[in-house]
Amino acid sequence: MNKLKNFTNPLFLIAYFLTLFVINFVDINLLKFDGFPMDNPYQLLLTLLTTLIFINSYNDQNLNLNLLFLTITLSTLLIGLNFYLNHKSEFTACYKTDFTTYSNLESSFVSPQECQFSYNNIGDPNITRKEKHINFYSVSENLGTGIEFTNWNLHFFNQTGFNFYDKNFYNFESDSSIKHWWGKDLDNSPFGPLTMSEFKAKRESKELEDFFGLGIVYIENEPSRSWLPFSVEFKGQKPTVYDQDLKVQYTGELVIYVDNKPYIFETEYRKIKTKTIFIPKNSNLKIDYKYRYSPVVGNHPGAPYAHLRILNDDMPAKLFNKSLTLNDDLLSAILFFSILISFYLSLITRESFKPILLAIVIYYFCNEFIPERVQGLILFTSFLVIIMKFYDKEKSTFFHIYFFSFLTTILTTRINNFNFVKYTYGGGDALKYESWAQEIIIQKSLRAGEDIFFYMPGYRYLISLLRVFVGDSHNSISVLYSFLVIVLLYLIFSNRKAFNNNLFFKSIFVVSIYVIMFSFSVKSNVLESYSEWPTWIIFLLFIHFINKNEKNNFLLILPFLLVLFRQNQLIGAIFLVALLIQNKKSHFTISVSAASLLIFFFPFLHNFYYGGKFTFYKDPFESGAYYITPIELLKHLFFIDKSDSVKFHIDFLFANQFNQFVRELGGPVLLSLLNIYLLMFVIIVIVKIYKKSFDLNFVLQCLMVSGFLLVHLIYQVHTYYPRHIIIGYLALIYVTLSNFAEIYSEKNKILFSKNESIDDSNIT
Repeated sequence: MNKLKNFTNPLFLIAYFLTLFVINFVDINLLKFDGFPMDNPYQLLLTLLTTLIFINSYNDQNLNLNLLFLTITLSTLLIGLNFYLNHKSEFTACYKTDFTTYSNLESSFVSPQECQFSYNNIGDPNITRKEKHINFYSVSENLGTGIEFTNWNLHFFNQTGFNFYDKNFYNFESDSSIKHWWGKDLDNSPFGPLTMSEFKAKRESKELEDFFGLGIVYIENEPSRSWLPFSVEFKGQKPTVYDQDLKVQYTGELVIYVDNKPYIFETEYRKIKTKTIFIPKNSNLKIDYKYRYSPVVGNHPGAPYAHLRILNDDMPAKLFNKSLTLNDDLLSAILFFSILISFYLSLITRESFKPILLAIVIYYFCNEFIPERVQGLILFTSFLVIIMKFYDKEKSTFFHIYFFSFLTTILTTRINNFNFVKYTYGGGDALKYESWAQEIIIQKSLRAGEDIFFYMPGYRYLISLLRVFVGDSHNSISVLYSFLVIVLLYLIFSNRKAFNNNLFFKSIFVVSIYVIMFSFSVKSNVLESYSEWPTWIIFLLFIHFINKNEKNNFLLILPFLLVLFRQNQLIGAIFLVALLIQNKKSHFTISVSAASLLIFFFPFLHNFYYGGKFTFYKDPFESGAYYITPIELLKHLFFIDKSDSVKFHIDFLFANQFNQFVRELGGPVLLSLLNIYLLMFVIIVIVKIYKKSFDLNFVLQCLMVSGFLLVHLIYQVHTYYPRHIIIGYLALIYVTLSNFAEIYSEKNKILFSKNESIDDSNIT
């Protein structure tokens, strides 16, 4: 009842929603918050923690705290509104790909809008996004590095129309008909684009010369995704405030219009060039920028990628006036710390400030002084020590989740130091998923890139929905993943029914899962935007809810969600349903049945509507996914034929550290952990057989683990290792530890009953 009262408390609701407004619709310069969507990882984390406090505030005695929360939020709102109303003090940016050639692969997609697409500005097709400063540069000291090491954050290059890669590596032929920008004619004007052979012929006939002055690799190959050309037009939204010379740093081609008067800068691609320009006060500003250099795959010119900065005393110039009377940074600091204080007051109710201060100290110490590889161990050890010391389910929930998420954010964000956007690899699945997610928004259609699903259907819709809230940022997706994993681990740890409430086995489980879910190879797969990570979250949900007393009808939806995201998990999902029914933790209701059928039949309906075929999948036995046929597998198993490909698969499936490729992709820590649990699983099976406790429940558990793992004897496993088999090992770890905990509990019961009978006999 207290929960209900608090949720209906208008002051509490107002405080919550006003806080979300301040976080997501106000410019907080101190943290580089730039409003909605939540493309800043810390902005997203703050929103998630706010929501967590809202959901978990169940004590009706906190009315005074809620009033304080409301008061602080309202006070910051006055500052926030000032920022919000003056939000136009910036440039609008229209990014174009009219100088970028397109891939000729089937089903390649490029946004048809004149201005390229961005999730950060879905509502206006006439601009891509808004920029506060003209400050785009390479953050790498190596001038030969490409777009990945810049802060341009051009998410639209994750469209299949820009799917270029070295096809020779895959024993395919590159498309030599794709054109590049190579040269200029005798009148010194750009000439192109041309294919490599066309450029060679014109250069030999002296019709044109090198346009960029860079060493060009004369091979018939496709463009490099690291050096994709583009153009952009910046328009100022207010008159300028400067009346002085400003420094302009650039590579490429640049024209700055001051009150429609063009200032043409000399073309430069070999190095970063610095010029000055006088910007009079109250002038209107427009900037046209082009970067047309388009080298082939494998060509590293030793020159910078696109670079454009307008500086005032080596700092990004704030070119436009704001009506704020105080210093912007001061107002930002007041705004942020007011909200932060309110969080602290919510988090530490009836608790000490010391844990929070400890979290902050550890955060800054590790972030500044400790190498990243060492950080993970220190941070997680710190968490374990504190959770053991302060563990109290009723009073410390906020603190544990806050502390853990605060520290884990470091591990997430530092994997991608250079920009929020990850440029996915050419030829990879991630690029296709990201491209199809954009198509859903741009075309306002559920077709999502395919008439009949060939790739996994579910992830493209999920990532499209998530990006509406987090924008173009891959880092924010990683933070969301981290936060969900952390919360679920805490819930499992605090679940009194999990692992027979044995603190030792619960701790071992949390540590093991943490090591797996935050290993470098797994984090890389999440950051890259591959489709498996939602299934890991779903399985952790299953572990939490299956250990509760009450029946959870929605649990039966989870296996269908697994199949929607990954069809190779079908066999494991079937035994998961059987396990749920056997444990009677769930039962079919009308609503559950309807939801499950809707999830299952969605691919059928999609494929029938767009492709004319009532089928779940285009070709379930496509040779690109199944590298080994069942016949080849049987021949190998019965020693009829020894197949190197089968051994190759088995090495990856069972984490063979003696295989160099497995060791390099997985890393020694992750592989060692998997090896340990494989051995423990074999031991628990032997123990169960010996004790004759091999019951139906355990059989279904073993079949579930086998269903998730053994399908990869024929299905691809080595590509982007270990993403395909993570869910199988999550299941294996859970089954192994839960059965060890059960045996340990039974042993203690037997000892207890024996001691009890001895005591009774003594009394007699």
